[in-house]
Amino acid sequence: MMDSKANLSVGIAALLLSAMCWGGLFIAGKAILPSLDPFYINALRYIPAALFFVLVLFFCEGHTAFKTDKKGLLIALGALGFVGSSFLSMVGLKYTQPEDAAIIVATQPLLATLLNWGWKGIRPHSFTLSCIVVSFLGILLVVTNGELNELFSNENMFGNAIVFFSSMCWIIYTFGMSNFPTWSPLRYSAMTCLFSLTTIIPLTFLGVYFGFTHIPEWQVINEIRFPLLYLVFCGTIATILLWNIGTKKLGPVNGTLFINFVPITTLSITVMFNHDLEMIKLAGVVLVLLALTSNNLFLRRLPARAG
Repeated sequence: MMDSKANLSVGIAALLLSAMCWGGLFIAGKAILPSLDPFYINALRYIPAALFFVLVLFFCEGHTAFKTDKKGLLIALGALGFVGSSFLSMVGLKYTQPEDAAIIVATQPLLATLLNWGWKGIRPHSFTLSCIVVSFLGILLVVTNGELNELFSNENMFGNAIVFFSSMCWIIYTFGMSNFPTWSPLRYSAMTCLFSLTTIIPLTFLGVYFGFTHIPEWQVINEIRFPLLYLVFCGTIATILLWNIGTKKLGPVNGTLFINFVPITTLSITVMFNHDLEMIKLAGVVLVLLALTSNNLFLRRLPARAG
């Protein structure tokens, strides 16, 4: 009894901290983008993160954890998770606001339901489909500020579309874990992060070669060292590890409920720094969070009903 209570407490604390770190990532990323482009933000995030995960995996599971016959799949999943998702989210963040990006990311559980329907033919319950409709209505209010006629007419829409696509990449990456049923979350995170470097490093070099980016000066990196350190240690390492710990303790269905705290954290930080938040945008956030919470609670009751 005590062990189950301890697992519950650890799981809740881990997921809360992970969601808060994730929410702060958008604020830190927006602060860095004027000085550092997405190519080097991604490289400076995931090269140290990969090294950290490799060391932790070696000490926790030993050298045999690095043996695999699915290297090609790991390269593809690493590219989706840490280039398709992380790199593109930074590209999108250049053209939109942190709170808009956070609320789009928060809809991942519902987007995953749609992807599962299209991919595996598993039709979601009608209640879940209703929640999806409500959540997308909320997103429209957030990203358009209630002016739906401007949906495709401003720069923010371009950035929001890229963030949406990056979220879909992360969902596919998450689904990819099912191809490694015997692996621990740590092993999956470490190996995909390690193999993602086979895409991240060449992409950065190609960006320099073709003039899309340039090698940043040390002075520039030094000036943004604090938000950059946040991205590496809080927005990447802590977020992934804490999310995996919490999901293992509480299960994936309960874990997805905590993604609601991602936009809550981003919005709280935004308001703290005296950024005005329009009521129509706040109404959209409430709609999305209500849809996510209602669907999660509904799904948790389904097994009881079936029994």
